[in-house]
Amino acid sequence: MHAMGCHMPCHRAMPCHGVRTQRHAQRHAQRHAQRHAQRHAQRHAQRHAQRHAQRHAQRHAHRHAQRHAHRHAQRHAQRHAHRHAQRHAQRHAQRHAQRHAQRHAQRHAQRHAQRHAQRHAQRHAQRRAQRHAQRHAQRHSQRHAQRHAQRHAQRYAQRHAPCHAQRRAEPHPPVRCCAFP
Repeated sequence: MHAMGCHMPCHRAMPCHGVRTQRHAQRHAQRHAQRHAQRHAQRHAQRHAQRHAQRHAQRHAHRHAQRHAHRHAQRHAQRHAHRHAQRHAQRHAQRHAQRHAQRHAQRHAQRHAQRHAQRHAQRHAQRRAQRHAQRHAQRHSQRHAQRHAQRHAQRYAQRHAPCHAQRRAEPHPPVRCCAFP
């Protein structure tokens, strides 16, 4: 190569060298090819492993996120349902208690009003009956007394009529036959 005055690396194709240079060039080419193939295979394997690892990590992260989101959604839904059920039960219980209290108060008021009205009516009827009986008794007693007095006066006049006639006829003081004034 140097004898020809050339500095280019073209000694592999030079027929001026011997078998040693060819073997050396072959070995060098083989080593270079092996190194190139190894580096290429390593890079390919690394890229493949990286992509595989990335996909695996992505899938794992996606599944983990899905599970976490599903659990979170379930818990949220359970809490929401529990709170909704509690509020619904409270409102239902309040309405039921209010209706029960209203009905109880209405029944109590009705019974109280009925008893009050009955007592008032009874007292009114008793007082009216008492007044009627008193008036009737007074009228009856007055009539009875009047009739008794009339009958007594009639009998007295009938019995003592002759005595009274004699006394009126005589000018002198008469003999008292009775309590005639």
